[in-house]
Amino acid sequence: MMKTAIRTKTPMAALTPAILCQLTLFTIISAFYGCTGEAKMFIITEKQSGSEVKIKPGDIIQVELLALGSAGYSWYIDQLDGEYLEPVSEKTTQVSKDRKVGAPALMIWQFKAKKQGSTEIKMDHYRKWEGVGKSVDHFFLKINISDKGR
Repeated sequence: MMKTAIRTKTPMAALTPAILCQLTLFTIISAFYGCTGEAKMFIITEKQSGSEVKIKPGDIIQVELLALGSAGYSWYIDQLDGEYLEPVSEKTTQVSKDRKVGAPALMIWQFKAKKQGSTEIKMDHYRKWEGVGKSVDHFFLKINISDKGR
């Protein structure tokens, strides 16, 4: 005849003091240092044009550039390597809280790092009907994506 063990203790009560101590220590360390696997967002403005950022796969780069929309100017992506960066979102918001006519607009793009490697984002500020050759400003960002990152 085969005997079957029946558990009458709750799962928490069945844990040994050593395991409880290890779980508590792990929880405290995780809360104090945070999760290293978490994706981070990097906000980049026109002031950082020409610079280099180091990020990890999964991180988000948010590019924020002022555009003279009332004069017909807008920012356009000139170079973006889809192998390394995935466009996530694009939007334009008013900078002026009182919605003044002629106030610049803030154009915002989000890109997610897909895999390790080096890439660049290049953008130009021009009137669409005049074309890129008449750009009044340029934006450039070098991006290094690595598991070591940041």
